[in-house]
Amino acid sequence: MMFQSYALFPHMTVQENISFGLKQENLPQKQIAERVDEVLDLVQLRKYSDRKPEQLSGGQQQRVALARSLVKRPKLLLLDEPLGALDKKLREKTQFELVNIQERVGITFVFVTHDQEEAMTMSSRIGIMDEGQIRQIGKPHEIYEFPHSRFVAGFIGSMNMFEGVVVEDEPDHVVIESSESGCELYVTHAASMPVGSNVTVALRPEKVMISTTYNPKLSRNYTKGIVREIAYLGDISIYHVQLESGKIVQASLPNLLRLSERDVKWDDEVYLFWRPENGVVLSV
Repeated sequence: MMFQSYALFPHMTVQENISFGLKQENLPQKQIAERVDEVLDLVQLRKYSDRKPEQLSGGQQQRVALARSLVKRPKLLLLDEPLGALDKKLREKTQFELVNIQERVGITFVFVTHDQEEAMTMSSRIGIMDEGQIRQIGKPHEIYEFPHSRFVAGFIGSMNMFEGVVVEDEPDHVVIESSESGCELYVTHAASMPVGSNVTVALRPEKVMISTTYNPKLSRNYTKGIVREIAYLGDISIYHVQLESGKIVQASLPNLLRLSERDVKWDDEVYLFWRPENGVVLSV
């Protein structure tokens, strides 16, 4: 196990910290030295082997803790929020380092984190837990694109959710009447839902498109509102659009143009639309 606090012995050097578990197993000194050298190279800490933990940065301490776990060659390594003590840039760098190390050593990592972005970056499979129960297990893109419940949909990333009632159920699509969305919601690739069922349609902000001009050819998955907020995040901008029902819808768009050059401004009346395959129908 690799602890969130790293739990390094402050009176021991890097080399002594890493070799501690092997010494408890009474392995031959030569074998201990070989295995310690191997993991020091793996985590790129050989030149720091004689330093104490207090002489290392947070990222270096994190790698010592990882090396101490890996040196015993476990079949399974549990990492309890191991990046929680690092700043944002170091976290991002260390995430990829951990993935590369995991691929090289071939050990199964069970990585516990509350950071959804971290989970998406590092995992080949994600398990979403709620009150001690696993709500969904799947690959990152499956969890993100096809959540099984409102909880999972709202937990991973941002999500727009529209309440409604099923008015049409066909093999290739369902139609939901939703007063709060201001339009009929047409969703393909949806599970069969009996007519009259109360459901929720979940829609990711990046799937929502914005236009300042009305398109008379569109009616389903097409609504209008007023831009109330624009959050500029550099690479993307997040638009908060208030519909006629009062509901706020988020739309995130890449900043292909400078903010001053874009058509959509605060308090503009805009039209929102999205493709039928972008919505997900949830009944639980």
